[in-house]
Amino acid sequence: MFGAPLIFSCAKDGRIFGLNPHRDEFLVFRNRRLEAVIKGSNEIYEPVTQRVTQIGRSFTSPAATILPPQKYILVYFVSYKNHARIADIFLNSKQVGSLNLLGELMATDYEGKLYLISQEEYPKVIRCPITKQ
Repeated sequence: MFGAPLIFSCAKDGRIFGLNPHRDEFLVFRNRRLEAVIKGSNEIYEPVTQRVTQIGRSFTSPAATILPPQKYILVYFVSYKNHARIADIFLNSKQVGSLNLLGELMATDYEGKLYLISQEEYPKVIRCPITKQ
């Protein structure tokens, strides 16, 4: 069970993204075929882990979301240990950067804008582009 991707996302063009639970990489499927395996580099990525407790077994998987705004692919990681939020940016199957986000990434639109929820000071929605225009 732990060898298969645990997190899936879909794009409007039919691609399906699956996060590898053991390595900082994700799989891209199109038309039921593996199209690409894309490797990333993120300091807060943690692979899936198992624990055996007195009441049974439990596992912890990476907390991530994969979003495909415009020509980019974003892999958004959350670290609950230090409350870090980082989105790795991929273009043409290569990581081109990372963003430290000011809030929780909730969605993207067809123009490539990010929608974040921030709880600092007061709850608010932040809309911003991936790149400077």
